[in-house]
Amino acid sequence: MKTLTIFICLFLSINFSRCGEIKPKTIYLTSSYQESNNYESIEIDSIITKGVSDNKRITIKGFLTSRWEDRAVYASSNDAKKYNYTKAVWFSIDSDTSIVNILKEYNKRDKIIFVKVDGILNFDMKGHMGQYIGEIMVERVVIN
Repeated sequence: MKTLTIFICLFLSINFSRCGEIKPKTIYLTSSYQESNNYESIEIDSIITKGVSDNKRITIKGFLTSRWEDRAVYASSNDAKKYNYTKAVWFSIDSDTSIVNILKEYNKRDKIIFVKVDGILNFDMKGHMGQYIGEIMVERVVIN
């Protein structure tokens, strides 16, 4: 009986501790996305210093904003709050994709969300007013 009571208490404490968590949401923006496409994981800060080649498939993690004239993935939440374009990659998606509505929903809560993005790096396009490091043509995004 004592073991059963301990088990029940442990079970309840684990389940209730997760009540406020937001589960990650994965969104595919292209039907041709394949995990096996060999995306190179790279830090936003090191895109320039590492000399990453144009049109390379990459994975970046950072803080996504979807504000007026600022839809980008920043290296840190502080960079996002300060609009530090030198540490940001433009987040390129079609405006008719489902992610636009999802971003609006998440932005009602926080304005800045942590994401993992797979896509193709493009240095020819640099987002609004050409202010960003480059752009990532998004193929998949995981919202945490």
